[in-house]
Amino acid sequence: MNFSFQNLLAEMYYYGKRGLQRDLNRAVNYYQMGADKGDAEGLYNLGVSMLKVSNKVTDTGTLVTTQRKISNIAFSRNANN
Repeated sequence: MNFSFQNLLAEMYYYGKRGLQRDLNRAVNYYQMGADKGDAEGLYNLGVSMLKVSNKVTDTGTLVTTQRKISNIAFSRNANN
């Protein structure tokens, strides 16, 4: 599965598009798939999604680690441009 498809599917669950019921947990799972492969958009969306479901997140260390990965990717991209 490629990054853009994972993000598209995650967005469909996140917003409840195209006949899918809104399911933040499934959205997080698909964003996580892209994030695990180093996709910056997936990482960003994962972080935002985790904040939205923060009442369900008990491991704040995971959220902080995700936010640091986003920052590192964004910094390295800007440094190379």
